[in-house]
Amino acid sequence: IGGQAFLAARTYPYYLTYYNPLMGGSKKAPEVMIIGWGEGLDQAARFLNGLPKSERMKVMSLYPHGSVSYIFNGEALDQPLVWEGPEPLMAQGIDYVILYRNQIQRQLPDPAMLEYFAGQTPEYVVYIDGLRYAQIFGIQ
Repeated sequence: IGGQAFLAARTYPYYLTYYNPLMGGSKKAPEVMIIGWGEGLDQAARFLNGLPKSERMKVMSLYPHGSVSYIFNGEALDQPLVWEGPEPLMAQGIDYVILYRNQIQRQLPDPAMLEYFAGQTPEYVVYIDGLRYAQIFGIQ
């Protein structure tokens, strides 16, 4: 019971990030399953809230409703289904894009968008148990 309690306590408050260490733990999990149920999006939203004028910001996320919209002070919008480059985002006044581990594994909403951001340096990264869960990219 003590061992189970210890392992559960290590993942607090994101209990769904627990992966059995006998099966490879969090290092092996992304190789064999899709991971991420929104864990860490709250941290991403709090980071953005800490930036100046966050209440006037527009942020795009594949998951704009829920963790992002409940916590983020600004406006959370859906990511485009078809990536046409950063210019349309700038024209819409988008300040940041949040990419999430689950969407990267599933290549959503458009692999071209994920490829574009893979070549960029994120302004903030949320790590949970050594894994990247959320990345925030500024739109210049």
